[in-house]
Amino acid sequence: YDGVSVSGLRRFASETGKKAGEFYTPHGPAQILCRIAMTGQEEKKGLETDIKRLEDSDYIAKYVREKYFYSKDGELILRMDK
Repeated sequence: YDGVSVSGLRRFASETGKKAGEFYTPHGPAQILCRIAMTGQEEKKGLETDIKRLEDSDYIAKYVREKYFYSKDGELILRMDK
């Protein structure tokens, strides 16, 4: 714990009349922590969406055809820029 003992933290908490998690966090650091947490949640949602897509065989077929020009027998793929 980088030189901070659990008993020292407990003593500090009891002397200030606070319980675990009740210490004041200044506004700036609180905002940063909130942004980090929200970014993590957004990334998690994105990954969950990607996982669901990978379970869809039609999505995989479309992705492979578009990204890697995979074709069926006798099929010709032409890529046209937008």
